[in-house]
Amino acid sequence: MKYLLLSMLVASTFVMVTHATAQDINSTQMSTPTCVTFPEWTGQPVDTIDLSILGERPHRVLKPDSMMTIDYSPDRLNSKTDQDGINITTDCG
Repeated sequence: MKYLLLSMLVASTFVMVTHATAQDINSTQMSTPTCVTFPEWTGQPVDTIDLSILGERPHRVLKPDSMMTIDYSPDRLNSKTDQDGINITTDCG
């Protein structure tokens, strides 16, 4: 009888915690902006890309061996180039 009551107590506690966690997750709204990359820029010289379409959006061009900050900015566009200035990839961060 003692073990039955103990198992019922543990099970009910688990159900309450699971329910509370599900409510917390469902009420959380994501405020991270959507990051749009430009895969069509791959293979193009970075000098020929019209960066004005980004408007006020933060961006940076990263050449090989260039220094960069390690802060994460979810809406910042990173354009990575090779030694010749050809865009290799774009990502966010």
